[in-house]
Amino acid sequence: MIDVLNKFSFVAHAPGNWDFLYGPARFEETFKGVNGNPPLANWNAMASNLYYTNQFDDNAVCGVTATDPATGTVRPRKRVLPIYMIKQVGNVRVGILGMTTARAIAAVGTSVTQNYMFTNGKDEVPCFVNRLRNVEGVDVVVMMSELEMSRDIQIAETIAPAPDVILN
Repeated sequence: MIDVLNKFSFVAHAPGNWDFLYGPARFEETFKGVNGNPPLANWNAMASNLYYTNQFDDNAVCGVTATDPATGTVRPRKRVLPIYMIKQVGNVRVGILGMTTARAIAAVGTSVTQNYMFTNGKDEVPCFVNRLRNVEGVDVVVMMSELEMSRDIQIAETIAPAPDVILN
C-alpha cells in the first residue's frame, strides 16, 4: 500500500482563501519556500494573480504595474508564486495556469494578507492563455482556479482567449 501511495503526488495547487489564514510568512514557508528551503507543502503552488504590494519585477509579463516610490517609474509588480507549469501527458503538452482567490482580503482579513495584492484574473488569463499556446506551444490550457465559480464562469464566457478547461 505504501508503494502505491508514494507514486501519487500533487501535480499543482491553487491556494484558496484559507491558505492565507496564518499570515504571509507562514504562507510563503508553506507554498513557496524561504531562505533556500523548499516549501513545506511541495504541491507546486501557482498563482498568476497574486502580487506583492511592495516589490517589483522588471521581467514580469501579463500583470499589474504600479509606480515605484523609490524611482517614480511605473514597473511590473512581483508575483509571490510561480504562474504556470507545463506537463507532458503522452503526446499532449498541457499548460496549467494557477489562479488563487480574489477575495482573500475580504474572507480572512488584511493582517494575514499584508503586502499581498489579489486580482480577479481578467487581465492575466487571456495574456497567459495566449502565451501558453503561442510561445510555449501547449496543446491544452487548464486553468486551476480558486477564483470562485461565478468569476470562472464569467472568464469562460467573456474572455478570449479562454482556457480549454477550468478546474474550480
